[in-house]
Formats: sequence, structure tokens, C-alpha cells
Amino acid sequence: MTADATSLAAAIKVMYPQRAIKEAYLRECPTFGMIKHSTRWKGNPMHIALALTGTPGSHTFANALTNSGQVVNRGFDVTIVRDYNVVQIQTETIRMTSGEEGALVAGIKQQADGALYTQKKTLGVDFFRSGTGSRGRIASGADTVTLTLTDPFDAYNFEVGDVLVSNDGDDATTPSTNAGTISAIDYDAGTLTAAAQWHADFDTNDYLFRDGDVGLSMAGLAAWVPSSAPAATAFFGLDRTTSTRLSGVRYDYTVAGDGTMERYLINLVTRVCRLGGNPDMIVMSPIRWGNFENELGDKARYDRVTSTSDASVGFDVITIMGPRGKVKVLADPYCPHNRVYALTTSTFCFYTLGDMGWLDDDGKGQWLRQYNADALQARLGWYGNLTCEFPGANGTGSVALLNA
Repeated sequence: MTADATSLAAAIKVMYPQRAIKEAYLRECPTFGMIKHSTRWKGNPMHIALALTGTPGSHTFANALTNSGQVVNRGFDVTIVRDYNVVQIQTETIRMTSGEEGALVAGIKQQADGALYTQKKTLGVDFFRSGTGSRGRIASGADTVTLTLTDPFDAYNFEVGDVLVSNDGDDATTPSTNAGTISAIDYDAGTLTAAAQWHADFDTNDYLFRDGDVGLSMAGLAAWVPSSAPAATAFFGLDRTTSTRLSGVRYDYTVAGDGTMERYLINLVTRVCRLGGNPDMIVMSPIRWGNFENELGDKARYDRVTSTSDASVGFDVITIMGPRGKVKVLADPYCPHNRVYALTTSTFCFYTLGDMGWLDDDGKGQWLRQYNADALQARLGWYGNLTCEFPGANGTGSVALLNA
């Protein structure tokens, strides 16, 4: 086998066809797999229209006539975001493995596996966050080599080798210009260690971002259904303070009001139904899901659901009964540990500009000569964003007071 761009493209196409890449995204983040997907992104921004209310009426005809009018319409002008990973193979490696097909394929696979792993994990992390790009917050460790996160479970959002910047706010206003690289992670303790002392910019209560991500991530569930009532600041061009229907239901667990996880979930779903939603999916972290299963014991009822995009991708769930029928309880590794979502999944759609995967015209993983290095590269990525046509049909809450 003579190694050139054509043979490399053929090799990567066999190992990573477009379908396999899409399936990898769906399996990595189960909640992402359960919503609608469309490759027909139109315009930038793309307008997502919704009806906020019905038309005014009355039991008295004269009043109904006098007060009649148009439906109060609102809409979100959603902007596109991007994500990239580059698969790179050195020219020297290509020549050294020329004639050794197995060695060449192994080299490509190692690079492509790494790129795909990072990309599908990034999608999972961002799917549950607010779009700012933050992945955690510093509790302590300023001016040392080891940072401790306020939520130890956020350590799962990072990888050894990640280059980080910090910001005193969870926004894109004043990120640090000094970066640091993670050399070790303790996922149990929730700590990030650098080879040398973290820069003084990494201070207590600062938020942590991958370098290049600040303010550029998708608008995840925490953006569409925020944990606290939104301010008047426009969200995709819309002031959401006029109605809870524009930002979803918020209901936190209390010992006195809920007691068990089962009662809390039913109370949350009931409140979403009251606002016009029809939740069919509750999402929580795997540890919380395990706690819930243990709580139910012999009362647990199980089912299996399949992805809306690929029937070969499925997940096991627990089912409970809500006011409008069965609700499936799904474990997602990227759902924050102390947060629960009650979702009407039909209200969400992940729109992209073309397919997710290889960024070339034929979707085959075309290899290009890298301009600033002695290597060839193939590019993996997508252009798009998460949208919601009726945020009020969804709810969220904190379960921090529940033992776990």
C-alpha cells in the first residue's frame, strides 16, 4: 500500500464512516440521542418562532369581540456555534509505514479515536451547560499546583492535557490571557493539577474554560431551562422575564415538601404539566439514577427507549407515572450531579449546517496538507446549536439536599 492522501482517505472512511460518527455522538450523551435532529440550519441567526399565549376571549361575546386580537408571538434568533478537532499524521510516519498497511491504519486510528473522543465529550458537556463555555469553578488552590473544584463531579468535564483559562464571571467579558495546562486529575477528589503553579489569574471562585471556548459553546439545557429565573438581558434577542413559558419551570427538592426522590419527580413533572408541558423524559446523573433505583427497590419498573435519530441506539430507563402518562427516567453521564431535568423532548431540536463529522464536501475524511507542519490532517466537527420551541414545557430543579 503506497501511502498518500487518497489511500489515507480510504482508510479513515472505512474505519469512521459518517454513520458511525453520528452514532458515537448519540451513544455518548443519551439525552442528545433522545431529541430531534435536523441538518437544515437556515440563516444565521435562525428564527425559532413560538406562540406565547392564545387569543383573548370572554364568556360575554361583546367582551370577546372588544378584546380580540392576534396571538402574542415571540421568537428566538439562534446563532450558530462551531466545534473542531483535527486528526493529524506526520509525513515521516506515513513514509515509514508505506507498504505496511496495518501499521498505517493503527496510526490513523490512534489519532482519529482521540479526536472523536474529545468531540463527543465536548458535545456532552456543553449539552447540559449554559453556552458560556465554562466547565467548572475553583473552590480553592489559588497560587498552588492543584485546584479544587466547587463541585467535585465537574472534574469529569476535564482531561489531562486540556489548556485552561479562567474568568471571574461565568461569561465572556474578562477572561484571563494567561493559560495553564492540566497534567493530572483526581476525579474522586475533584482536583486539577498543573506541572507548575497555576497562574495568579486562577483565583478562588473563578470559572474555568478550555482555551478558545469562552462564550462560544452551544446553548445547552442550562441556557434554555435555567436554574434561576432569567434577568431582562436578551437571550437570542428575547427578554424572557415576561413569562415563565420562555424559560421553563424551576422547582427544587425540599425534605418537607417532597421527602423521597419519587415524590419529588412527580411534583416536578406535575408543575411542568400545569404550564402546558407534557414531559416524557426525566434526566439525572448516573449516581442519582442509582440512588433512585435503590429507593424504589422492588417497585422499580424498567423500559428501553431508542434514539429518535437511530433505532440501533437504545438506553435502559426507569418509568414513573405522571399526570399525562408514563415518564422515562434516564441516566446521562453529563447531567450535573445535583440537577434534574423534566423534558418534553419534542420541543428540542439540534440543528446543524450539514452533517456532523468530517468537514469536507463528500463526508469521507479528506486529508489536506497542513500548511505550518510536515503533516497531513483531516478535520472533524460541526456547525449548529440546540434550539427549543417551547421552553415552558420543560422543568429543572436541584436535588442537592437528597443524600447521595
